[in-house]
Amino acid sequence: MKISVNVLPDKQKEKIREEKKVGFILKLGFSFIAVLWLINVVLFLMQFILKIEYKAASRSSEQVITGNAGKENQLEKIFQDTSKDVASITKIKAEIPNWARVLARVSEMCPAEIRMNRLSAEENRLKISGFSKTRDAFLDFQNKLKSEGFQFPVDISNLVASQDFNFDLDLTIPKDYLIRQ
Repeated sequence: MKISVNVLPDKQKEKIREEKKVGFILKLGFSFIAVLWLINVVLFLMQFILKIEYKAASRSSEQVITGNAGKENQLEKIFQDTSKDVASITKIKAEIPNWARVLARVSEMCPAEIRMNRLSAEENRLKISGFSKTRDAFLDFQNKLKSEGFQFPVDISNLVASQDFNFDLDLTIPKDYLIRQ
């Protein structure tokens, strides 16, 4: 068992209590300052690490931007080359004769009494070989071809027989007629 004897005067006891309070406050203050200092060190280290990471990310993004700019330039060149190719193809296509349209039109103009046996096309010339039942049907066919703007020499041998004869026509087709769409 412990026995306490209260021998100190009250002033001294009060002084000891104040010293304990002051000591506690000082310990608390130093602890608070130490914690703040520790937090400050941690934040400083984090700032240092983040600065290093930021520089690395900046360099990396610059490399990516530079690489993308190079790719962008390559794509732009490819696009320009493709545009030139498309323009060339369009120009070439515009200059290609539209034989399908010409042949369809010749077929529409052909009377029922005429049968075409052979067609051949070269440059702006169309050669037609066929058979006509009557001279009138053949003359009608020639007139329709002339009215369409086709040019051809008149072959007397086609006009000798009055019916059931073979014919050959050598048509010259105007360039603008061939190119029209």
